[in-house]
Amino acid sequence: MHKILLILFSVITASAQTPFFFEPRISGTPLTPSREYVAKYFQELGPSDLHIYQNLNLLQKTANDIGDEKNFIVLNLTNPNSPKFDTKLFVLKKTNSLINVWVEKAELNNNHVTDNVIDDIFNGLINSTPTGSIDPNKGIYEIDVDIFGSPPDFDNNGKVDFLLTDIKDGWEGQGEFIGGFFNKNDQLNELGSNKADILYIDTYPGIYREQNGSVGYHTESVLGTVSHEFQHLLHYGNDPNEKIWVNEGLSEISSFLCGYGLRSPERYLKNTHLQLSSWDNENSIPHYSRVALWTYFLYEKYGLSLISEIAKSTQVDIAGVNAAFNNLGLTENIDDVSRDFFKTVTVNDPVLTPEFSFDWSALQYIISRPTDRAIKYSFQKDTVLAPYSFRTVEFTNGDSLSLSVIGVSSQSLLYNKVGFSDPEVHIDLFSQNPNFVNFGKSYHTLVLYLFNNTSEEQNLQVQAEAKQKYNIKTLQYGSDKPTFLLTSSGNRNAIQFVTDDDITLLKSIEFYNGNGNGDIKFHLFNNSLSSGSNPSSQTILQKNVVNMGWTRLDLEDFQYFRDSGDLINVGLEYLDDGSMGYETVTGSKHRGRSYLKLSNSFSYSKLDEFSIDGGNTNLTGIWMIRIELATPYKESEKIQNVTIGPNPFRAKGSNLLKIRFDGNPAGISVDVYNTIGQLVHSQKAISNIVTWDGKNTFGRAVGSGMYFISFRSKSKTIYKRFVLLR
Repeated sequence: MHKILLILFSVITASAQTPFFFEPRISGTPLTPSREYVAKYFQELGPSDLHIYQNLNLLQKTANDIGDEKNFIVLNLTNPNSPKFDTKLFVLKKTNSLINVWVEKAELNNNHVTDNVIDDIFNGLINSTPTGSIDPNKGIYEIDVDIFGSPPDFDNNGKVDFLLTDIKDGWEGQGEFIGGFFNKNDQLNELGSNKADILYIDTYPGIYREQNGSVGYHTESVLGTVSHEFQHLLHYGNDPNEKIWVNEGLSEISSFLCGYGLRSPERYLKNTHLQLSSWDNENSIPHYSRVALWTYFLYEKYGLSLISEIAKSTQVDIAGVNAAFNNLGLTENIDDVSRDFFKTVTVNDPVLTPEFSFDWSALQYIISRPTDRAIKYSFQKDTVLAPYSFRTVEFTNGDSLSLSVIGVSSQSLLYNKVGFSDPEVHIDLFSQNPNFVNFGKSYHTLVLYLFNNTSEEQNLQVQAEAKQKYNIKTLQYGSDKPTFLLTSSGNRNAIQFVTDDDITLLKSIEFYNGNGNGDIKFHLFNNSLSSGSNPSSQTILQKNVVNMGWTRLDLEDFQYFRDSGDLINVGLEYLDDGSMGYETVTGSKHRGRSYLKLSNSFSYSKLDEFSIDGGNTNLTGIWMIRIELATPYKESEKIQNVTIGPNPFRAKGSNLLKIRFDGNPAGISVDVYNTIGQLVHSQKAISNIVTWDGKNTFGRAVGSGMYFISFRSKSKTIYKRFVLLR
């Protein structure tokens, strides 16, 4: 008989007790069209349509009673690059001296909005906010006005209108959706404007959602949207020209301060190369994640007074942030503070680096993910650091590392030593060309962080030399994408692999983390898994895991070796809420390799003993867990497919001769000789592409003629001939 599990297809949203929300809702405020676009749109309407909009406001009365009906012009963002306008009929459901709550009549008729939902929204706006709010005895309206200032009163009635409507944004059942928006054009006395202080809040899927055959009303998450969009209206009253990244950051912190959670930082921690002061509407979730964490950092370090100063400043962008510091008598500016912010999201350890750690326990130990990982040497990375951004390079799998970093100052570097007996955190790297002689001995990994806390773009190059220790390969049964996610809260999900080589070191484990936030315990089992077994294990606790998708945990500290044919049994235990990727795969190699121990069970069972969908679907697939194995490195000196181009090489201006080859570049010398055998130029290959600018070792241009290039390793030399022209 199969045991039935719960399946989770979508991302967990925040409740009042959840510190982060993962829901992919965005604001439509940055997508609202310009004044010029709106004017042109209505100029191009036909006479009959134009007549409707021209007379719309004339038909409305300014004083309204419960049950009154009224038409509003609502922005249609199905195509954000070419938005349209719809006329919708609304019913007034709640009112007091501060607000009106209107509901689209069609959404009342199809039960996307109920009286209970309306009561909850009104109560959250006026009376109280959840535990976690800065003042649960106040509603969103009072909290936001205290922090961000009073709302504008364009229509002179002293009220803000909240319109609950199905925002047309092209949502098709999953993925991003627009949770709400403030349309600045409503603050104009022009055609297309409702000429009122209005916020638009989405009802489907913002409030009502059908999921796995059940219906849900999401009033907690929609109130987060309400507080977010209300800040936009308040900010417009102070500063209608604010840059998007500042404005959205303040709206994100508004949701948090009102008790509705902070947006998960995980999408930013994967994309720290994004400029702090930038925005991209085409890929906005990482930007929301970034500005939410940045603005929370400002709140935690400097308090509500700084948040209020930024919101109320009439200066915009970076100048507005700097002005806020100055108005509070602080000497810091964004250059200083962004550097501290970058340090915090790279080390974030309340014990080792308390000065660069979040105070809020839910954010502690959460750090950025590497943008590059070096496991072969020589290594070279040429990249561009955007203003107010940073990149992370992880070096592992080597001995005696030497580094060269060109293009950034030593004050913009930080490194961590990870593992074995010598873990360290260094806030600054004072040498531009350091040698880490104990790399691979007293610690196995070095993580280098490259900061740009200036307003200028920086070009940089990272070069690394080390003696490679292992050949690295990955064992996995499936692909990179899950079939679906399975709820795993409190459960242990385990899998079994068979090694192919002798003297195999278990270097790391990766697992597909579906969602959730909290601690995860890794298990390395001392004996093989089988149905009904409960083997003992060595464990590592990974705190505050918020990364979604493939998440790596380094295991080299265990020094866990196996030989060919041996079994490696690993697993993960979700100590808090969460889910893991499951994949349906073909073939038989994976059969009987995945195991599950439920939180209320005393032993493991094979995963194929369980089912979902009320017992209709057996889980014959796999947990999405893979392992990285390391075997002793055997250097290959095989060099092949050597090409030179262009040939002839015209050495003028910025032209470069490029030499490409296949094979391991470690230990390869590239030398240029003239026709009488004199050495003209020499360099070490650090990648499979070597360039030469036509100058000798003294930096002087060599003359036209025939030259020879040699590729020299310990046991082999290859020669190539080319012609240089001036």
